[in-house]
Amino acid sequence: MSLKVVCFCSPVSYHAKHIQRISKKQAPIPRHVAQRAYRIPSRKRPSASLTMSQESPTTPQSPKADYTKWSNDELVQRVLALERKLRDQVNASGTPNPSINSIKPAKQPKAPKPFDPSKYTTRLIGLKFAYLGASYNGLEYSGNAAPLPTVEEEVWKALVRCRLISPPSLAKWGLDKSLAQLRMFGPSEAPVDWEGCEYSKCGRTDRGVSAFGQVIGIRVRSARKIKALPTVTVESTENQDRIEETEEDGPVEAEKQDFDPIKDELPYISLLNAVLPPTIRMVAWCPFPTSNFNARFSCKEREYRYFFTQPAFLPLSRKHLDQKYTARLDIAAMREAAAHLVGSHDFRNMCKIDPSKQITEFVRKITLATVERADTVGMEDLQEPADTEVYCVRFHGSAFLWHQVRCMVAVLFLVGQGLEKPSVVQELLDIKNCTAKPAYEMAGDRPLVLWDCRFSATAGKVLDRSSNHPSLWDRGEGADELEWIKAGEDHLVGRFASTMKWNKSGLMEDLWQNWRGAKMDEILTAQLMELVAGKNAQIPDDAFQDRDKSVRVFQGEDTAVSRGVYVPLMKRERSDTPEALNARWAERKGVAVRQSRRDTNGAD
Repeated sequence: MSLKVVCFCSPVSYHAKHIQRISKKQAPIPRHVAQRAYRIPSRKRPSASLTMSQESPTTPQSPKADYTKWSNDELVQRVLALERKLRDQVNASGTPNPSINSIKPAKQPKAPKPFDPSKYTTRLIGLKFAYLGASYNGLEYSGNAAPLPTVEEEVWKALVRCRLISPPSLAKWGLDKSLAQLRMFGPSEAPVDWEGCEYSKCGRTDRGVSAFGQVIGIRVRSARKIKALPTVTVESTENQDRIEETEEDGPVEAEKQDFDPIKDELPYISLLNAVLPPTIRMVAWCPFPTSNFNARFSCKEREYRYFFTQPAFLPLSRKHLDQKYTARLDIAAMREAAAHLVGSHDFRNMCKIDPSKQITEFVRKITLATVERADTVGMEDLQEPADTEVYCVRFHGSAFLWHQVRCMVAVLFLVGQGLEKPSVVQELLDIKNCTAKPAYEMAGDRPLVLWDCRFSATAGKVLDRSSNHPSLWDRGEGADELEWIKAGEDHLVGRFASTMKWNKSGLMEDLWQNWRGAKMDEILTAQLMELVAGKNAQIPDDAFQDRDKSVRVFQGEDTAVSRGVYVPLMKRERSDTPEALNARWAERKGVAVRQSRRDTNGAD
């Protein structure tokens, strides 16, 4: 007895020959062969119309078609005909064939779960970050329209995007919609809101000023899990009733078991650096600030550095160094003048008065003021202009007035050029003989850097016991007492391991790219200067005759400014006294003049 196979379409030749060989042996066809031959995807037993039957007549084999001689149109029509025949066959048998009848729609992505900040614990930490100020309109957000964003805006956006803070002002949209809305904000358009974050900042830098050790204090989301308070059973002593109570209004406590506050915490540095602009980078965080930590009032010392080149402007040949239009500064004279700044002095003649602040106390303490050679990255390896050095003026102090650092540097530059004697610093600090500030320009903004901020690990004590204002705390002096976890030292593991300091996507890679781009601009410009000037070119003696009539004054900018005949500082016109400026502003605004106001916020 021979087996017969009912075929509804021309099978693939390989499978057809396989079926014929099995038919001759009078053995059942394996199911996987039959499924492949008839394109049946189901693993269930085929229906009767698709199985072999001993009663069915044998279907004669059709001669093999020579498709090599067919045209493209004929081949397409043949394929379509076979597909129609197979579809009819499947429909008649009731066996679905999803590859022909329909295409499964793509899975819709699951909607993200709404973020609920109430499910997370928070903690107060300190964040230390660096930024290049040329791209920003200062640190502080003012809410006014400006062509450039502020650093505070960008930091706030990053904290919200990482869901580390949940400002109430964004509740009208919901935090998830707010994340998309943030990307639409332009410069000075972000609704910066620090409510509920215990936010504080250490130093306020102006437009163009950079910072390498700026610090903020802020309460952020933590990785520590929340554990709901258990139900407490209370025995009533009077009625002997069992009463079950829960602390509905009390704080939800966090799980304390097996949680390391550093190793198990969120990688704050990596999270924020992933969304911050390349000119702003988090460099460290403090896990254990003091209980009353305030980045402004807990800071005991701030360090500023102002960088400049030697020569200060267009270099001249050495035979011109003894002439008055030389660009080389007298570093020794500048150091002598800087030494007079150390100590507690009234700096009203070395700052800019802001009457709206109504400040009447201008005494500040400077613990270090010096001029020293700066160590620049790669100076020993990459070509520099001939005879060019880099110096910086360093200041350490507990607090600084508005533009105080830039005014002090401007006076030191006048001393370095030989236009003023080092003793001019003492004359400006003598407020009995110099009651108002002489008119002079402060130094430029770009070379100034808030280098570091140092803090006390204790709550501090009050100098004046009649007032508890934090600005009067005695915070001491010396090194930073807080513990800082620097980038690359925060024990990152797992999927965050690639964000370590030295990896290809780490902090050093970002900084190297910024540095190398600026360094290449410097090298190319230096090469162009040498090409234009000519090798070993001698400067003609009459090249600067037109400058004999006008003194060029260096103010920290890219070039010196011609000021005509120089007038010494102590002989210049004076501005109004701080008391007169405060009184005039108060009268115009209709407010009472404050008797005393001490502002310790760094404002350069």
